[in-house]
Amino acid sequence: MKFLKSCAQSVFLFSLCLFFNINVSNASSINKEGKDFFSVIVAEVFAAPQAVKVTTDQNYFTYEIQLTNTYKNNIVLKKLSVVNTDDVAIVYRDYSDIKGQNQRVGDHEAVDTLAPGQSSIFWVSFFLADSLQIPTSISHLIEYEADAKVEQIRIAQTPINPAKPVVISAPLEGKNWLAINGWHRRAMMPINGKLFLAQRYALDYIQLDDNHKLFQSMPLENAKYFGYNQPILAVADGLVIEAVDEFSDQVPGKFPTDITLQTVNGNYVLLDIGGGNYAYYAHIKPGSVEVKKGQTLKKGQVIGKVGNTGNSSAPHLHFHIIDSTSPLGSNGVPFVFENLTVIGHAKDVESVEQSEATGVVADMTIHEAKQLKNVYPLNLDLIHY
Repeated sequence: MKFLKSCAQSVFLFSLCLFFNINVSNASSINKEGKDFFSVIVAEVFAAPQAVKVTTDQNYFTYEIQLTNTYKNNIVLKKLSVVNTDDVAIVYRDYSDIKGQNQRVGDHEAVDTLAPGQSSIFWVSFFLADSLQIPTSISHLIEYEADAKVEQIRIAQTPINPAKPVVISAPLEGKNWLAINGWHRRAMMPINGKLFLAQRYALDYIQLDDNHKLFQSMPLENAKYFGYNQPILAVADGLVIEAVDEFSDQVPGKFPTDITLQTVNGNYVLLDIGGGNYAYYAHIKPGSVEVKKGQTLKKGQVIGKVGNTGNSSAPHLHFHIIDSTSPLGSNGVPFVFENLTVIGHAKDVESVEQSEATGVVADMTIHEAKQLKNVYPLNLDLIHY
């Protein structure tokens, strides 16, 4: 027994020595031959990316990679490339602006340098023309610097999820709905001991008039917003899992400061639409929720009206589809609308944010209306339903 214990200790000590003696020169490889190699960067893809057809007739892929520095010294990330696993010459996207896509876990600081033991989330998105073949698997070439030496590593191979997005009808009706995803794309949350991204495909809808105004006039009042009190619709037949109607509207023009995990949704409805998918509607107007927990709904049925409750600074509908009954402790599921008409596009999120002060979304590009089927709106698309 003593001998066995001694052997076990020796093996353990040897493994520790082996680990701590790793240096950059023997810890880096693009692993072309499929052999084992030491990796000073550990990478994990949170969810296999999935092709989603968007309003530009392209397939859109969006996902996240957690990067961890396992080395004894700092690592500076130089470049990340998304490549075809079978042919690295096929590059789907190059990222050289690392800070623009990489946020340190904990303080969300945009970084290109990871200290020993630090982790970050790298946010990946790319488009593929509908005419091009969707790969079955992708990998990632990461160029980094450590100990004044630049190396390249190929890691984070992940299959492409072959499933089709959930097809649903519109959650609203009428014209001039501006669809906004940018504020939610990076809303990863640590809940119940795990990281979740329920809002990966979430959309905020605000309604404009034909002059691209957000509200009628100052001073700001919820009732002056064009989207306020508009009916919210069931996107599919389903069973109501939760229906909350107990919160008052917020004062428009500023975010509340006393939000908790229990109040962030405001008044909301969660609808089981089958296949393990749940449609989530948030910030509903107080007193307007027309459905109850356990009720069966038909597609197109009114469930409530657009409001300004919860973590909200202006009347709008927050909508997403998730894979469990927790509004935020779940992961976002891609979806497409069976019918929509896109008529234009806002220039950037900044112009939308400024509209809360000016009342007008500036820099709108309006084009000939395009009637589309089974597509997901791009961030800042202006839509008729």
